[in-house]
Amino acid sequence: MYGKNLEKLFRAINLLTQDDGVTISQLQQQLETSRRSVYRLLDTLQDLSFPLYEDKNDPGPAKIWKLEEQYLTELPDISLSELRLTKEEIILLFFLFSRGNIFKKTKLEKYLFSLKNKFDVFLPANLRTEQAIAKLDDIFIPHSPDLKDYSSKEEILDDLTDSIVRYKRCIVTYHSLAANKDKIFQIDPLKMFEHGSGLYVFVRVIKYMSISILSVERINKITVLESRFEYPAGFNPEEILDATSLFSFGDPVTARIWFSSEQADYIKERQWAPKQEIEEQADGSVILSLSTSGLFDVKKWILSFGASAKVIGPEDFARDVNEEILKMMRNYTL
Repeated sequence: MYGKNLEKLFRAINLLTQDDGVTISQLQQQLETSRRSVYRLLDTLQDLSFPLYEDKNDPGPAKIWKLEEQYLTELPDISLSELRLTKEEIILLFFLFSRGNIFKKTKLEKYLFSLKNKFDVFLPANLRTEQAIAKLDDIFIPHSPDLKDYSSKEEILDDLTDSIVRYKRCIVTYHSLAANKDKIFQIDPLKMFEHGSGLYVFVRVIKYMSISILSVERINKITVLESRFEYPAGFNPEEILDATSLFSFGDPVTARIWFSSEQADYIKERQWAPKQEIEEQADGSVILSLSTSGLFDVKKWILSFGASAKVIGPEDFARDVNEEILKMMRNYTL
């Protein structure tokens, strides 16, 4: 869940925990949303294993929804007085807090701030001082400090993450940089992740039944369908992320790229694409052959090396990169 949907989920849980429960109409009014969205939110809670039930003992005309009291009051096999965090758990939590800038400028930012302020209750006494907490804060640089502002994409992120949780097929309008136009297609959203300064999502494109990666900022519209999908067997997003760093969605590209000896070690130590070969040269330089997707992103990546990289082939791709360099030169003519 993300953004507005997650905030609505918090508010819905508070309403469902009331002694008298809550009706669909009350949820609709309190959450300021449509009746359909309320049912969708309840479905999501049930998909997340929240024990919701209808109070059939209530004589009123409208159904009353509640969360099971036992679920709300019991902490099985544990008492709060016995809860102690290890140093590894403490450091891990501060690391997770450092990644919270994804929620900047959204309504969830206040919840994260409140949670962090309450966290010191669980710290050992010697770590509860302001100086000790400040030191823990200093362990990690906030993750991706230049993360793009996604506050304008909250509704898209809400629908996207809700679809991931509930295995709902979607129709997206996506801006292709390679084609420089919007494309509309059906997807099964599978997993969202952060890379560099942006958010991305693994999807299965229905037309080709293939796994691709979309940039969230380029999704201009999303429509959640009623049909559910089966999660693809054998899909391992972690393995894919370990095998590539050219995250993109678009036209396929196969290229041979020369890298200078100064960049050779950097190129050799990483897997840049699922399909790649590296040829070492006598002068210490290397030639990287790769096959991946996203022509625009690959070109941008090559240009980031400046004179330390050169496209050897194919000829049309080398010409495309050369034209881009000539445009850059014209911009800097003095």
